[in-house]
Amino acid sequence: MTICQIKTGHLSCHPAANVIQRKKVFYLCQVQAPTAREIPLTSTEERLDLLEYQVELLRHTLKDPKHSQFNNVILERQLTRSDVNKIYSLMDMLSENPTAIDRQDFSSKLADLVPKYQNDAHFASSILTALSQDGKYENVYEYLKENDASLDLK
Repeated sequence: MTICQIKTGHLSCHPAANVIQRKKVFYLCQVQAPTAREIPLTSTEERLDLLEYQVELLRHTLKDPKHSQFNNVILERQLTRSDVNKIYSLMDMLSENPTAIDRQDFSSKLADLVPKYQNDAHFASSILTALSQDGKYENVYEYLKENDASLDLK
């Protein structure tokens, strides 16, 4: 974390500074460097929607921590409500008929639904594992565990 200081309209960062001074008024400013997982959102409305959704998930996690693995994945991966709804739709379809998807096609279907994780080899397995740990879609997990070696499910 870096503390920033503003002097005569210019912004300069000083790691040791505690406050920002501008026209003899002091402000505390904590600037955190963006992480590799941060994904830029295009509008303020999208950012607000994501934040509201994350707060909702945190409330559910506090209520029932034993069944919150998928909520943790959602928060860690910064998935939107729309992303999660698409994932649930796919999982519902597979729950009714796990053989509806070809072997080693689950990861690509999930990447089509959530393109920002298209090159993430562990995304699909983290989704399946978290849902299974929460007691959801266990039949899909078991089927893919036996039939899709690319997911590396244990």
